[in-house]
Amino acid sequence: MITYSWKIKKAEVIENEDNLTNVIKNIAYSVTAKEDDASVTHEHLIILSKPNADDFIAYNELTESRLVNWIQASVNTVAIEAELASQLEIEKRGQAVEKDLPWN
Repeated sequence: MITYSWKIKKAEVIENEDNLTNVIKNIAYSVTAKEDDASVTHEHLIILSKPNADDFIAYNELTESRLVNWIQASVNTVAIEAELASQLEIEKRGQAVEKDLPWN
């Protein structure tokens, strides 16, 4: 069975925006698919929209799981995990090497 692990790599902030401090502008994240001894990872950067002051969460109160939830709400998780599953099957078959074409 394939397991998927979503991790936050880093977050970049705007220190002051619309009377809010340390507003996250973008988040670098990875998703790793693992099965048996094989694994593949997708790394990406997501740019967040401006926050609403009414539901703003202070930077020091954020957790990795909250940021992962924000990302998962903004991307196509099914497509990302399906692509990783496909890459994982290729990885499990063995390393592909480039060969000269037989007619060259």
